Amino acid sequence: MKRNFVLITIIMMVSLSALFAGALTAEDAEEVLWVREEEKLARDVYLTLYEQWGLTTFKNIAESEQTHMDAVKEQLIIPYGLEDPVKTDNVGVFTNPELQAIYDQLIEKGSASIEDAIEIGMMIEDMDIFDLQEALGKTDNADITRVFSSLENGSENHMRAFYRQVEKYGIDYSSQYISEEEMNTILSGSNGNNGNGENQNGNQYNGNQGSNRQSNGSQGSGNGNQNNHGSKGGKGKK
Repeated sequence: MKRNFVLITIIMMVSLSALFAGALTAEDAEEVLWVREEEKLARDVYLTLYEQWGLTTFKNIAESEQTHMDAVKEQLIIPYGLEDPVKTDNVGVFTNPELQAIYDQLIEKGSASIEDAIEIGMMIEDMDIFDLQEALGKTDNADITRVFSSLENGSENHMRAFYRQVEKYGIDYSSQYISEEEMNTILSGSNGNNGNGENQNGNQYNGNQGSNRQSNGSQGSGNGNQNNHGSKGGKGKK
């Protein structure tokens, strides 16, 4: 009996150890939940702007953002037992009130002209890259690192796709979040991610990429530019 009790105790200890080893920190969980719904934000903005302006780039990248949404859910939210913040697939509807406000602001600006819409696309990818980099710098979780790194590569490809439209329409876009130097590196493809997992329209095909946030009036990564579109999770962290 004593031997059985000791054996059961050891098994329970090993099981609990494995359970806690696989758990996310509160900050990691918060990042995952934000990114899941933020990818919906990007998808919904692009779908809405495509309906308004008919620019194929928005449609292609919206499809890629759906893949990003799916990656966060299937590779992080479900395996770690998190509650999915996406309660409805309806376009423009969000659980997080901050993301709802950001969506409304972006659509209002993007509806003014096709040039404004393209600039919104650049800004979303600019913001996504900045936020993913910050999240990656704070986590030790291998799964989050893998998924978020893949999403960052996807956002860089999206930025390049939008920049082709920036050049076509003669738009002057300055980075709002990452540094101007880093944006130029991404646009030149010299970061080694050009074409990684996506075609030249930014449409994803490998199913393993997924998305970001910023604060109202907060600065980007040291470049002195300020944005007007809300804060990363409203926590004043980014």
